[in-house]
Amino acid sequence: MDEEYDVVVLGTGLKECILSGLLSVDGRKFMMANGSLVCILIHIDVTKYLNLKAVDGSSVYNNGKINKVPSTDVEATEITIDGVV
Repeated sequence: MDEEYDVVVLGTGLKECILSGLLSVDGRKFMMANGSLVCILIHIDVTKYLNLKAVDGSSVYNNGKINKVPSTDVEATEITIDGVV
């Protein structure tokens, strides 16, 4: 396992997976973390020496409009964007 990464993505949900895909296309080295590792990072107050940025949501551009990517089960059932699974 490599020792250095450009980005550590905390979580493995939809937003985090989309972000990780974009990072990989951009050539970034990243690691996705979930569970115990995330708890440890929060417990040791990792924000003292790392800059963390929350991803509040993701959007897609489709048919001339910007649409929110669903991030909850309720939003997923209400989506009207064609071609999104």
